Amino acid sequence: MRHPGQLKRLRSLTDISGTHLGNLKLKASIHALRVEKVLKVLPKTLSDSVQIGGLTHGLLTIYVPAATVATELRFQEEIFLQKLSTDPLFGGLKRIQCKVRPIGIKTISKTRKERIYSESAAKIILDYSETLSDEKLKHQFQKLAEQVSGNPEPDQT
Repeated sequence: MRHPGQLKRLRSLTDISGTHLGNLKLKASIHALRVEKVLKVLPKTLSDSVQIGGLTHGLLTIYVPAATVATELRFQEEIFLQKLSTDPLFGGLKRIQCKVRPIGIKTISKTRKERIYSESAAKIILDYSETLSDEKLKHQFQKLAEQVSGNPEPDQT
């Protein structure tokens, strides 16, 4: 017997029909089947680059990476509708809507740049630090030279 404070297994929560999680699981499995069937109908060149959205009020949404792909799908919409309308999962399908959703471009973080190490720059800074008479300033330049070189030495203070 389970202790009242003990967590239930996720499967036991999703397998109860009529509950919110049970309904969500059923909708997810239906969507997965629809995606599989739509991808089989699409040409191989298109099925690799599209994402299938939901089917609401007879409108199936397909997300495409570019307007050219959307145009190609729109020209073949009638063919896809004929192939999919015979399947009971697509009952009431009237139209296919294409929405352009470009593939995410890697953004370069401007807040944190990669550090570039340079032995020659470190040597120049270290040589300059030897000319300084102020010990605190000299120590700061030596620390800077260690950081620029990429291999800081252990602190000897």
